[in-house]
Amino acid sequence: MIHIRTSDGEYIRIENEVWITANRNGIVITPHRVKAKGVGDGTSIWSLGELEGFPEARIITRAEYEERMGSQDDDPELSAEEALAVMMGGSYEAE
Repeated sequence: MIHIRTSDGEYIRIENEVWITANRNGIVITPHRVKAKGVGDGTSIWSLGELEGFPEARIITRAEYEERMGSQDDDPELSAEEALAVMMGGSYEAE
């Protein structure tokens, strides 16, 4: 999973990223992130600076994405007793 910010200021989370590069045959998928000139989500492609004809974007950290989106932590911190119960084989959600 990666997070990107487009040149329009839109923040996007991509669950299953597809790394894109270009060679003499045109646009192709690459398994190597270091060789990628762009990234896609299966329907759209964004340029990471070297892919002509696609909207510009840059990879950002998850913290930057969550700060911008105002995300709250879905997993609240457990108390010491709840954590001990989980470690001993129980589940704090079942109680």
